[in-house]
Amino acid sequence: MDAATDVIAEDGPNASLDKIASTAGVGAGTLYRHFPTRNDLLAAVFTGRIEALCDEAAALRENSELPDALQRWLVAMLDHAMTDNGLLEALALTGSKPEIDCSAMILDAASALLDQARHAGTIRSDITPDDLLRLVIGIGLANDTPSQARHLLNVTFDGLRFN
Repeated sequence: MDAATDVIAEDGPNASLDKIASTAGVGAGTLYRHFPTRNDLLAAVFTGRIEALCDEAAALRENSELPDALQRWLVAMLDHAMTDNGLLEALALTGSKPEIDCSAMILDAASALLDQARHAGTIRSDITPDDLLRLVIGIGLANDTPSQARHLLNVTFDGLRFN
């Protein structure tokens, strides 16, 4: 896992599986026995990171006095994703496919915060969790610096709110 994490962080989610196996000091067959598909490997690498983001969403959701919990979480997700070369690309590649547990976890966390914001009347009703994740992924991939990406996410989020 350490080798896969390092190689994917360096080369992105399309990193050579042979390079990952070589870096780990195992044969390709060993890698494939543990991770039959690239998506299985990506899910394993990013599960811990995704779980931390989902825990943060739950903590924000539990603090109902935060009117901007959804926005805070989306900024945290963007910041977290931009620290690793592979995370944004992996999220973009996996999308919302149900066989990817990480995507389902992120969509569930986004959905719960979105429902809370809708209930509070602070966000448009036609926004979906998938819309939010696509916005974060797109903004992250289109920007080189976290500060510029955060700025654009905040501008975008202003357009999602009710005035």
